[in-house]
Amino acid sequence: MQAKLIVSLELVAQGDTAILATTGYGLRNDIVHNQGSDPLPAPDNFQVTQGTISGTLDIHVSKLIGAGAYDVQINLGDPKIESNWLHAITSTSRLNIVLQGLIPGQSYWLRIRGVNGNGLGAWSNLLSIFVN
Repeated sequence: MQAKLIVSLELVAQGDTAILATTGYGLRNDIVHNQGSDPLPAPDNFQVTQGTISGTLDIHVSKLIGAGAYDVQINLGDPKIESNWLHAITSTSRLNIVLQGLIPGQSYWLRIRGVNGNGLGAWSNLLSIFVN
């Protein structure tokens, strides 16, 4: 019922925020969409730590404004050779990215980038870690 009242108030006010401000209801914020076509920058504060289970790694990265997901790639060979990079995981959250099924005793190179509607962002710095 409250939703119908709010819609009625908006219709009566015809977009006049001064009138809407007198209703006692909070004003809604307009949704702002990024219309830019620039690719996302590389994520900051990329860190990799040993997971709690053997063969796992925990990924940590600062929030990247505009990113809808994060792509992680791994590399077992020379990180300078692009074809050596393999997709490891895509996560919609930066807070709980866990790589599983890695080979204990193996060194891995890792990198991460943000993804949004404009496409793929720039890769982070490269990190190397020995998996326990």
